[in-house]
Amino acid sequence: MKAKAKEGDKRLGNRFWEMRSKHGRDKIFSTPELLWDAACEYFKFCEDNPFHKSEAKTVNIGDHMSEIEIAKIPTMRPFTMQGLCLFLDVNTVWFNHFENSLKDKEDDLSKDFSKITNRIREIIYDQKSSGAAA
Repeated sequence: MKAKAKEGDKRLGNRFWEMRSKHGRDKIFSTPELLWDAACEYFKFCEDNPFHKSEAKTVNIGDHMSEIEIAKIPTMRPFTMQGLCLFLDVNTVWFNHFENSLKDKEDDLSKDFSKITNRIREIIYDQKSSGAAA
């Protein structure tokens, strides 16, 4: 038995999509500057919220007695692509697809986006390498 649609119901007959006010989703970043600003917010977040490691310290309390205190030492939070993508509320698959979609395009906007994505990757690589070397 085939279902009958109520008057005004556009869902049956595979036409539900016509009820959408628009098709597709908005661009996450409409300009390279917005992507760069968001990446800079992530970098700032990482700098303002370091990881902490715990170190045991012996503290002299007098009369040849000491006790052990645990000190929290701030350490660098590394920049990562996964961390950036989580911060941007996208995933790495989306970011890689977006970046790859720019490669063969000749328009200025695509070139500007490509410069920003390359710059982001280079900053993340450099910060992790510098942190490991230090």
